[in-house]
Amino acid sequence: MSDRLHNRKAKMNPEVVNKLVIYSSSTAVLFTVSLVIVKALFVYFSSLDTAPFPASIPWIQNQFECEKTGRNWNNNQCWDEEHSPWF
Repeated sequence: MSDRLHNRKAKMNPEVVNKLVIYSSSTAVLFTVSLVIVKALFVYFSSLDTAPFPASIPWIQNQFECEKTGRNWNNNQCWDEEHSPWF
């Protein structure tokens, strides 16, 4: 009975082996590329300065209107200190 379960002449099908190698290689390449892309995006977004920086407000033309809105008047321009690079 054990002879019937263990066939010594049985060999692996070459088509199955080829598919297994191709799918395993493709999966490994896809995983590696995904990791590289995620790491690159992480480095890019973490390097952006998220602190606010000044920006000129072109539609406010006088010092009174500028300071009334809580902004700073400098060099005949109204400056807002709360702008974000994500804006």
